[in-house]
Amino acid sequence: MEKDLINNIQNLKFRKDINFLRALSVVSVIIYHIQKSFLPGGWLGVDIFFFISGYLISNKIIFEIKNNNFQFRKFYLKRIKRILPALLSTLIFTVPFAFFLLPPFELYLYISSFQSSLLFYSNFFFENLDFYNSPSTQYFPLLHMWSLSIEEQFYLIFPIVLFLIFKLRNKLVFKFIVLIFLISLLLSSLDFGNSVFYHLHFRIWEFLFGVIFTFIDSKIYFRKNTKNFGLFIILLSFFFFDDSLINYSYTKLICLAGVFIYLARSNESKLITSLNENKFIQQIGLMSFSLYLFHQPIFVFFRIYDKNINDLSSFIYIGLIIFLYIISFLNWKFIELPYQRSFIKSKKLVLSVLFVGMCASTLTLLNQDSFINRFTNIPNKALKLAFKNQDNISQNGIDCDNRSIENTCIFKAQTSKKDIYVIGDSSLRTLSTALLEYQNNNFNLIHLGGDDCMYLVGEKLSKNSCPNKEILEMDKFINSISDSVIIYGGRLPRYLSGKGFNNSFVQEDNDINVIKNFDGKLTQTIKMLSSKNTLVLIYPIPEQGWNVPELYFYNKYEWGETISYPSSIWYERVEDSKSLLNSINDKTILRVYPEIIFCDSFVYSECVGAIDDQIFYSDDDHLSLEGSQLLAREVVRVLNIDY
Repeated sequence: MEKDLINNIQNLKFRKDINFLRALSVVSVIIYHIQKSFLPGGWLGVDIFFFISGYLISNKIIFEIKNNNFQFRKFYLKRIKRILPALLSTLIFTVPFAFFLLPPFELYLYISSFQSSLLFYSNFFFENLDFYNSPSTQYFPLLHMWSLSIEEQFYLIFPIVLFLIFKLRNKLVFKFIVLIFLISLLLSSLDFGNSVFYHLHFRIWEFLFGVIFTFIDSKIYFRKNTKNFGLFIILLSFFFFDDSLINYSYTKLICLAGVFIYLARSNESKLITSLNENKFIQQIGLMSFSLYLFHQPIFVFFRIYDKNINDLSSFIYIGLIIFLYIISFLNWKFIELPYQRSFIKSKKLVLSVLFVGMCASTLTLLNQDSFINRFTNIPNKALKLAFKNQDNISQNGIDCDNRSIENTCIFKAQTSKKDIYVIGDSSLRTLSTALLEYQNNNFNLIHLGGDDCMYLVGEKLSKNSCPNKEILEMDKFINSISDSVIIYGGRLPRYLSGKGFNNSFVQEDNDINVIKNFDGKLTQTIKMLSSKNTLVLIYPIPEQGWNVPELYFYNKYEWGETISYPSSIWYERVEDSKSLLNSINDKTILRVYPEIIFCDSFVYSECVGAIDDQIFYSDDDHLSLEGSQLLAREVVRVLNIDY
């Protein structure tokens, strides 16, 4: 049977139904990236591309292997001329926009992602990127390159493995493919966090689904028309699934089952025939690779250029779609096709020089010191704040936020036995740095913080809160603290409302889900912390809503101008939080009010983010060291520490 499956594989000719699926997939991804609400499951277009890639590549490899004319050099050369010219042209296209529009930190990340895209490891780069302290995903021009990296990793590994198995035990090829398919599908069904999204071994089953279809394609024929049903399943998946299901394998399995049914041979309805024969749709399919490569940077750079336009309600997006079509068509016609049709020595030389030159350039630019020195038009203070980790509390060169409980940072004084614990989310990370300036043998400082890590007894704020910390370990560690000082705080207004801050000029795009009975759990936590310790309760630090240093970079403000917003906006935002904290009474609770430092102080009726040559925030809500020094002074005052 296995031998029959292999023998029945014939050299695949151009299929219009596959080209239609390419068009459908790339359009779904584009719509999803423009406005998710229009097509919540549009991300499944990438998974369809994986299925198609597995089907087409395995057909070529197996057909050539069984006819004894498969050559690795020939195969990889085809991959190079298919992928690299279009990729390099896209990357070159993004360079001037990036250097013109991106502030220093975002530019540094762009160059890093540029390098990872060139060398096809961007899935690893984006998996390890700290998105909490980086721009929103909708502002990453090369974020979509993760899928291209996974695809290239598959192309690198799969031919070698398939060739070896074919030569050693060709009767087991199909069984081996099915076994790996099932193992990968099982792994992708388990909870491995974001790794499920970014790693090949969790995704390879999608390619192998297409490989399995290669083996059984000639054996399947439906007398009745099933293509309508397959297309219905695909479209239903696009509309029914959303981001909350993006790491669930069953969503992809259902959609790809629709692809399987659609591609199986059967009678065609008039609808399917008209779709497959439509010249415009076929053209979109042919251009799908260039459309995919260019769509993300075009829309991202536009969002960065005008952050006030967030959806398709603006007519300008129509112009962007037309521009995307034109630039993709030109790239397909004058870059993709010429390199695929002939790969002469001069083209190889141009491609090699460009590739090596671009790799060398990124390596040079990623030297952080020389990178920073390039920005002579930006005040040094504002520039350094763009690299947000410079003022974070760290020990032995490693950030203290997001550490495991056993690796918690402890800064011991030589003689003092008094312990001060800083427990909170990232809004307190520079406060610990500022407090160390007052240590002088007065106290030992223990920093226990992290992203969205405002501690609650028995529960995290979300699945991704407090990376590297298990809640049971946190409960045990914090419950063991006694006869000490605990400094506690976080972005309470956001945790209560679930909404990002709107300062009346800009609206933050970082909404979250509010956990049930948050008020009660916070009250329980504060009472527990204060029962055995002196508790310094840090009331909410005024949020800014906009990235303060970037406003100078984008020339929204001249250096030295005051950056602020009406304090009435903040007082309304923080009202519920203050009422909740004020309702908790205990003699061991000391209270610190950051708003009296930053609101109605430097400028009446304004909450100030920067004034004169002072910048109090490193972004939209985190205090700079300069801002934290003002807060630390107030903490030291209420604790009556000598300094």
